[in-house]
Amino acid sequence: MPDHAHFSRLGGIASLLGVLVLFVATLLHPMDTPPWDAPAAFAEYAADGHWVCSHLGQLLGVLLGVIGLAALSWRLREGRAGVWALLGVLLATVSLALAFALQAVDGVALKLMVSHWQAADEASRAAVFAATYGVRQVEAGLASLMGIGFGITGLLYGVALCLSARAPTWLGLGALLAGAAVLGSSLVQAHTGFSELAMNVSMPSSLLLMLWQIAAGIYLLRPVR
Repeated sequence: MPDHAHFSRLGGIASLLGVLVLFVATLLHPMDTPPWDAPAAFAEYAADGHWVCSHLGQLLGVLLGVIGLAALSWRLREGRAGVWALLGVLLATVSLALAFALQAVDGVALKLMVSHWQAADEASRAAVFAATYGVRQVEAGLASLMGIGFGITGLLYGVALCLSARAPTWLGLGALLAGAAVLGSSLVQAHTGFSELAMNVSMPSSLLLMLWQIAAGIYLLRPVR
């Protein structure tokens, strides 16, 4: 039988560290050019020297966050709350797999394509741009599905936390709010890609989810009763 207190502490540390890693890695991401301006964005991405590292850092942050969610599921494992927490960790695992696929496309394939486009001669430049733009659309699809997955994950944990007698109700309400916000913004992205509207709604919703993750990490660090 796992050590409950140790798992909870580990999850709390992972949650808080995941937010920090994700925040720092996102700061390293080039953001001077709006992502809906593909030619300018591609030129900026091609010039970035630590693109792969920043995206692997983002992936690590997400991975640490899911470890925290696994610990939260274990802490909420009893009664009806445990059923919803189990569903939550299942959706979190699926979403993590999508995050790995997203970074394979965004963190590796897109960087290779924009560099190839930047170095292409005039005769092949348009064709290479079209191929690069195709990779970009695959990235948008994976990003929206990952967001939908994590949005539903937040909703499931919100129900679990509200049903649990051991967890504060405000933490569950926060998960419901953050999950709904991420789900809504991801649906916008699924319909419009990396549009200005999608970016304007995704940034606040992602920040809300990160703030909830901090609160969940602090909760996990509290002694197990």
